[in-house]
Amino acid sequence: MIGIASNNLTPTPLQTSWRGELSTSSAVRQAKQTYTSLMAHIELRMFIRATPQRVWDVVSDLSGQKRWMVDVRSLDIVSETKSGVGTTLDLQTELYGIPLLHDLMDVVTWEEPREIGIVHRGAFTGTAFFRLEPVPGGTVFVWVEDFKPPLGPLGELGFALAVRSHLRKVWSRSMDNVRLICEGQLEFD
Repeated sequence: MIGIASNNLTPTPLQTSWRGELSTSSAVRQAKQTYTSLMAHIELRMFIRATPQRVWDVVSDLSGQKRWMVDVRSLDIVSETKSGVGTTLDLQTELYGIPLLHDLMDVVTWEEPREIGIVHRGAFTGTAFFRLEPVPGGTVFVWVEDFKPPLGPLGELGFALAVRSHLRKVWSRSMDNVRLICEGQLEFD
């Protein structure tokens, strides 16, 4: 897997903990303020040899996300709005191979071909966004999650001890699926 170094545009191994200055949309910033004392932050970046529009076409196909997100078991769009701001998704995801987590996500930012921002209202509460940054030779796909794990202090302890590293691996595999699709190395029905 390939990422982008924060100080130049040279592809480097995937970086999962880089914390540079990322400007988020006002809707995501406002939602973050609603969820105080978020303890979990995960940020992933991957270089993809494709245009931002090509990457956008894959990640903005909301009903198609279950094809490349390795932890999604079911995904239904439950709002009248099927794409863009106002869309609500109902997901069942797995943790360590067990379908445990139910999540409702509301799309609050939709800036083609740059950013999709969501608010989590299920087992996890918080915010997330996908951002596509054009760079020479392709796009940097950025995935950021800020959330409070379920189960209070027990969930926070479990997250710190085992879940954070697991989610980084799972979401990195999902991002790699996006890369493979966009670079024409994986079929996307």
